[in-house]
Amino acid sequence: MAQTPTLRNLALALAILALAPPSAAAEKPQEAAAYHAPAKDATGQEAEPDLAEDPQPAELQEMPPSTPASPWDAESWAAASDPLKTYICRREHPLAIWCADYLAAKDAQARPAPVEEVDTKAVPDVVWDELRGNTPLAALTPKDLELVRMRATRDGDPGAMEALGYLYTRGLVVRQNYVTGYRWYGRAYLAGAHHVRANMDKIWPMLKQAEKEKLIAEFEAEAPAQPEALTN
Repeated sequence: MAQTPTLRNLALALAILALAPPSAAAEKPQEAAAYHAPAKDATGQEAEPDLAEDPQPAELQEMPPSTPASPWDAESWAAASDPLKTYICRREHPLAIWCADYLAAKDAQARPAPVEEVDTKAVPDVVWDELRGNTPLAALTPKDLELVRMRATRDGDPGAMEALGYLYTRGLVVRQNYVTGYRWYGRAYLAGAHHVRANMDKIWPMLKQAEKEKLIAEFEAEAPAQPEALTN
């Protein structure tokens, strides 16, 4: 039985397709075969893919503000007057590079110089303290004794007056004299050394009546408000 034209054409087309090279459409299934199925964890769930962390942007560093240069050069600065320099360094910005040294010198000049305390005593404190602290009264030299007298008579030091009263009462370094000793004890008392009154009370009964009257007259002249306190 003879084939119909339609069947003959179909068989011819199939033969042509069998001999033709594979087309791009035929290769697509191979590309699909290269795809790997996503991995699964122990529970059978698909594991989340590792995503690379986005790189952190670098911190931006602040740039320091630029400082404008001072318009003052060495020549113009040297020619400027002191009032102008002071105004520039205290008011103008930017400052001239010489301002730090200039202001430091001005401030040093403005501070008053320390005033040294001058010891105007006839016997300076340092000399008197050294003498009193290092030399016993019984070991005083004639020169030391003169310092004690000057400290008592010219500087009015009650300690020096008391020392003279002790020396004259005991007859140390000087000739013993109760009247002179009592006189110096009395002057020390008037100067504030009230503790010497105990020594005065011991000497007073040893004096003669004429000596007592002489001392009363002296203390009435030196201390009108306290003569009786010094002689009773």
